[in-house]
Amino acid sequence: MFGKKKNKADSTEVKTKKVRDKNIKERLPKTAGRWKIIRAICWTVAILLLIKGAVEFIKGPEEVTVVNNYGTLEPAVPDNVKGFAVDFATEYFSWDSNFIEDRNSRLEPFITGIDSDAGLDQFSLKGKSTVLSASVYGSHVQPPDLTEVTVVVRRQSSMPDENDTKNPAVAADTTTKSYLVVPVTQTSDGKLVIQDYPRFSSEIPKADKQSKDTQEFRMVGDNQLNEKGKKLLSSALSALLTGNLDELKYFYLPGNAPSDSYSDTGYTFVKIDDFSLLQSNVQSDQYRIDASVIVENKFQEKFKNQWSMTVQISGNEMYVVSVQQPQQKSPEDTASSSDPSTTPISDQKKGATSNE
Repeated sequence: MFGKKKNKADSTEVKTKKVRDKNIKERLPKTAGRWKIIRAICWTVAILLLIKGAVEFIKGPEEVTVVNNYGTLEPAVPDNVKGFAVDFATEYFSWDSNFIEDRNSRLEPFITGIDSDAGLDQFSLKGKSTVLSASVYGSHVQPPDLTEVTVVVRRQSSMPDENDTKNPAVAADTTTKSYLVVPVTQTSDGKLVIQDYPRFSSEIPKADKQSKDTQEFRMVGDNQLNEKGKKLLSSALSALLTGNLDELKYFYLPGNAPSDSYSDTGYTFVKIDDFSLLQSNVQSDQYRIDASVIVENKFQEKFKNQWSMTVQISGNEMYVVSVQQPQQKSPEDTASSSDPSTTPISDQKKGATSNE
């Protein structure tokens, strides 16, 4: 009896061990499968990193291509600005000496801050001027709000025949061509206005034209320097307007030279009407001249032009460095300080800076 019971217990123990072994064997494949997946992912990542490194090594250092844009990046001039300048130039050169106030009325919508005659000496007029054509010859933007538009105007001038005492209205017609640089300013509300006198030119503004000077300047009160500046301005403009390059080069700073494209504009220098000399706060030997001058054509018609020059002292002499458009005043400033009435050039008050 005791032997049988012993055998039965032994049998139970054996069965229990077998069941435990079976359970362990069932769990082993699952654990091994997880590790296989993890190893596969790690090897995949490692292989991808190796491949990427090999590709970068084969390609070598990345080459950066620099693109240089040559030419002007100047913004295009809108058609309305060009049209505004052409319309102004047409009215500017249209007159009848017997009805000159009509010209002033036609110019009124275009200008502010300058005389209502836009610089024309009405007392010098004889006969009529009729515009045959007016078109844009060139344009140049001076940020933020100034655009210079060069308009070429062909006109017919009818001058009275002074030898015909019986019929003084008989005209001797002559066709002429002028290049008028019209400074058009755009105000903050988008309107267009001309707030400085135009000037005559013989060339289109070039892409390499000196940009608007941003240096700080201060007014010069030295009478001797002012007289030197007036003398230089008068001489240089006399040569420039007539296209006399040989004479003009004489007034330029050694190493500098005027544009070879300067030619006879058909106008001659008469006198300085207003003059300012300003010294640079950055370069003490450099100055800027801002001036209004009177010019005249072969019909003895007088106009006021606005000019600006950068000049420099070398030794005891003053020389021209460059010629450019003068600094612009804000439309608000010019409108508040201007006199809307017309003052003939011949009757204008001569200030301390005027030069006969």
